[in-house]
Amino acid sequence: MPDAATKEQEPEISHEGSAPASAGSVSFAGAFETAGTDQLFIGVLEMTIDASPRLQLFVQLGFMGDWRSSGAGQDSMGMGNPVVGATYELPPFAPFRLHLTVGSTIPVGSGGGDDANPTVRDAMLSATDWGGPMFAPNHLDLFVGGKISYSSGVFGLRARSTFNEGIRVRGETVDVLGSNVMFVANALRGTVNLRKLSFFGEYLETRILNTPPFVRADPSARVSQYLGVGVSAQAGAIHKTALEPTLRFVRGIDQAKWDSGFQVIELGLTASF
Repeated sequence: MPDAATKEQEPEISHEGSAPASAGSVSFAGAFETAGTDQLFIGVLEMTIDASPRLQLFVQLGFMGDWRSSGAGQDSMGMGNPVVGATYELPPFAPFRLHLTVGSTIPVGSGGGDDANPTVRDAMLSATDWGGPMFAPNHLDLFVGGKISYSSGVFGLRARSTFNEGIRVRGETVDVLGSNVMFVANALRGTVNLRKLSFFGEYLETRILNTPPFVRADPSARVSQYLGVGVSAQAGAIHKTALEPTLRFVRGIDQAKWDSGFQVIELGLTASF
């Protein structure tokens, strides 16, 4: 389940450095991923609610659709494992903000177990490249992480690191990942805010910390790296609901993903209320 948390679904709709202005939000990100003959659509719906001024609870639901180039295999669809968690914002120390996050997947999605459809199982594993461990069909993923944000004028900088441990809970006879996968997902994003538009560039990395079977078989799978660019807009409010669309392009830059032409185009929309 190598590439967890490559998406930046923020608990707050506001631009870097500003305070959250909502009691909750609903966001959807739809990503079109291509790599070699694989063509996947990955959708993730996230719902957040403020439990207190500094504590936010969230739930993520995901699905994927896999369609192949002509002659490259059978198409399939599947539901990801739901994700539940909480984010806590520490007292601010200007110009920095610090968030801590903990959570877990719930392994009830498609493609899991010894008797699952192998086509669906393989497609779910392919979806982990962008969708993260919610698409690992046979594993429970526990994660804890932190994010620090800095803002000065129109410029913003954000760094995030998340430790994940995937524990196999089903599908032992067919699983290719291993009984335990430990990895860290890191992200660095710089932002320029111009009026109602925010332009950003980012570096994303996932690093496997132990040596599960798929890393022993292919050492290049230990580290995955990406570069991305994007733009988000504050689109105004409808019935007191603020809207923020985001367009993002990401390219894999490690040797394996570069050779396969791995790339993602993602369109997201956050509604904050």
